[in-house]
Amino acid sequence: MQGLLGVTLVLLGQKPGTGQDLYYLHYVYGGIVALAIPVAITYATNGKKPRRDVLIFSLAALVLFAAGFRAWMTGPIHWP
Repeated sequence: MQGLLGVTLVLLGQKPGTGQDLYYLHYVYGGIVALAIPVAITYATNGKKPRRDVLIFSLAALVLFAAGFRAWMTGPIHWP
């Protein structure tokens, strides 16, 4: 749902954040998150090699965590 909203805003000519400086990083992080699991499924063996499958999905989870953490770090800090 969030991805659909993001694509809609891009098609309407809107830019993420302030629309200045490094706003394109939103696209990079969104692309990483959207592609991590499909790429992992592509390289998985459908259970033929369970240890390899665990490694592949663990790496995908690590990439998702890193992208989410980095996106969180670049956002504005709103502490009470």
